[in-house]
Order: sequence, then C-alpha cells, then structure tokens
Amino acid sequence: MNYNINFDNNRSLFKLDKKDQDFRIEKPKSAGNIKTPNQIFQENLRQEALKKIDIIEKNHLFVVKQRNLNETELAYIAGFLDGDGTIQISTASTERQGGYVYPFKFQLNVAFIQLAKRQSFLIDLQQKFGNRGNIRKKTDTVSELVIGDITIIKELLELLLPYLRTKKRQAAIALLIIDHIQDPVNCNNLTCVEYLRRAKLVDELSFYNDGRKRTNTSYVIKQKLISLNRLTQQDLQDSQFIEINT
Repeated sequence: MNYNINFDNNRSLFKLDKKDQDFRIEKPKSAGNIKTPNQIFQENLRQEALKKIDIIEKNHLFVVKQRNLNETELAYIAGFLDGDGTIQISTASTERQGGYVYPFKFQLNVAFIQLAKRQSFLIDLQQKFGNRGNIRKKTDTVSELVIGDITIIKELLELLLPYLRTKKRQAAIALLIIDHIQDPVNCNNLTCVEYLRRAKLVDELSFYNDGRKRTNTSYVIKQKLISLNRLTQQDLQDSQFIEINT
C-alpha cells in the first residue's frame, strides 16, 4: 500500500535550513576580513551554545530514564513552546528602585500561550511544573503561563532542549545566561564589563525572537554607564564587543 504521509525514522520532517539552526555571526564591515570584537564575541557565544546543546543532548536519555520521564510528553510540551511559547528576557530601569548596583535589571521568562477558553490546559501544565509560575490574561481572549523562577526555567529548558526546533538557540543562550547568573562569584563581584557581557547575551537571545524592537539594548546600557562615569578606560577597551550600531 502506498502512503502519502511519511514519518519514518530515515528523514526528519522538521529538518531546518542551516541558517535557521546556526547562530548569527555578523560579516566583517572592513576590508581584509578583520574580525571585530563583536564578531569574536558572537563566535565565542556560538561555540559555548553548541557545546551546551551537545552536552545536554548526550546526557538526555540517561536523565529521562533516571527520572522515569515521559518522552512523548516532553516532546509535546517542547512543540508547544516552539509554536505558542516564548523564551525572552526583559530589561527594566532600576532608577526608581533601591538596592540595585546597576541601572538596569534583567528578568528571564518562559511563557506558554493559549486561548483563554482553554486555560485549563495551562493549569494542567502549571501543575506539572510543581505549581510554579503565574497564569494571567494576556488579552481578553488569550491567557499565558509565565515562569520567572530561573531554577525551574533551567530544569525545564534542559529537559525540552533536545526536542526543540525553532527555539533551540534561544534555549541554549538562556541556559548560558542562567549559568552566569547562578555563579556566586560573578553575582557577588560583578564588574561593569561582566555586566555588559550579560547585557550583550540578552541582545543575542532577543535577536532570535519576534516582537517589538527593544530599547534598552546593551549599547544603551553602556552609554548609561558612561554617563554615570562608571566605566574606566580599561572597561571601555574591554567592552568593545558592544558596537555603536548595536
């Protein structure tokens, strides 16, 4: 019998073009193909992200078996995140808030979006995540489950990453950002340059997301630090990976 629909193991229905799988590295703007600090930053990020993906995917089956997880369910949730979810970081000013060392703060969120009339599905999903996250009305007809706890986000993205397609890059970069945030040395002694590197990682993650143009980019944050006289000449030299046109 001839079949029109084919889901065999020899080919992938979801095989993306190389440009949709790889990480961006901007082309040289000057003659001689001299790499800019920004390009070097992007190349290093690409290597770190691909290494992160490789480690997670190699250990994935062991983790699934050890925790007795349902692979079909993980793949389904990953597909939901790919199609109707977001992995994003918001950047907000801290000028009117006390207790912050730097002028902007970053908040990582993973969200699952569904029609309000099917909000019960988000409730079920929330229960699977240990009742973490908040369900709220995005519009009159749309609800979303938003998770902001980086411990839960890290665990979730590591479980879903092997099944993700369109958001695999965002997940990998988000996990690198979490690694940096959870490093007690970096958190307690965060230099201006390290802070700007974190802001640049946020830029790179946001590049792969659809939506409105961000205003608080790493360049804006760098200019703010300059205006506050927070950057030394050495800091300016070390933060050249943030270019004027970023």
